[in-house]
Amino acid sequence: MEINDDGIAYGNASAFESNGNSNIYGNHIYNSNIGNGIHWGNYNLLTSSGNGNQAGIETVINNWGNGFHYGQINSLSGLGTGSKYGTFNYIDAASGGIHIGLYSQATQAIGYSGYFLGNVFVSGVFTNPSDSSLKENIKESASVLLKLNQLKVKDYNFKSDLSQKYGFARGQQTGFIAQELEQVFPNLVKEEILSIPNDPTKIAETTQEERKIKAINYVGLIPYLTKAIQEQQEVIIAQKNKVASLELEVQFLKEKQKLVEERLLQLEKDNLISNTEYLPLLQGAISSFPLHVLQTKLFLYSLKRASVGRFFCLTKNSLLSQKAFYCSLG
Repeated sequence: MEINDDGIAYGNASAFESNGNSNIYGNHIYNSNIGNGIHWGNYNLLTSSGNGNQAGIETVINNWGNGFHYGQINSLSGLGTGSKYGTFNYIDAASGGIHIGLYSQATQAIGYSGYFLGNVFVSGVFTNPSDSSLKENIKESASVLLKLNQLKVKDYNFKSDLSQKYGFARGQQTGFIAQELEQVFPNLVKEEILSIPNDPTKIAETTQEERKIKAINYVGLIPYLTKAIQEQQEVIIAQKNKVASLELEVQFLKEKQKLVEERLLQLEKDNLISNTEYLPLLQGAISSFPLHVLQTKLFLYSLKRASVGRFFCLTKNSLLSQKAFYCSLG
């Protein structure tokens, strides 16, 4: 087909109306070739240089029926060893404009713009809208450290038959149990529906098997973890400041004790006298000491401001064999 004017052109157009209950195909292509060549069920090539919008395939469903509506179904069941792609989209890097390999819009609160059973690989990054102009009721979050301490981290494996059926991760996993996490952070747990066709080879004709489960928004945990780290950092800083203050106080007391000891030593040297007057005083003081005391420095003062020098007590019974000194403090 070749059209040179600016009108709308259709390479293939199908239109029909039916009130029957049988299957209806706008276009049905069956290919059973077993050769080694490339097989296309449908091939669209657009080489137009015009400025209008272009669509390789457009599907419009405007049906009031209650059945499932599929804009497109791709089902692959070949036994060959080659890689299988349900959908393959390629945009040449040299092409102009913004490139979007796959665009999907489903803004219903309980809907999904993408639904995958199995692993998802992304070589780039995930982003979420967070612009302040999009938000309201903005306020500082409450403390979460105590809540996080309530969480129980578990090691587990998904049941092997369910992993095969729904594409769950294989091997040992580490994470949370949704029902337990829900008790602490209910906003991070959501009820979801696992849905698979009863006959994957006849998706449009079959029914869906559904199973309700609870799922966790692990990405939503990141702000709580960040808040908890900030709270812990405040505790650490306060403890460091307290330790530093205590270290200064200990150092001050050590220096003061050293000065006192040096002063007493000097007084002992300058004013050494007999211990006769103060022996009863020492004996009475030491008698109150526990038996397990081995080395204790005693500083005893009389009413005359006299100081008995250092006295090392080994046991109560060793008192008479020790020497006591006193000196006038001026």
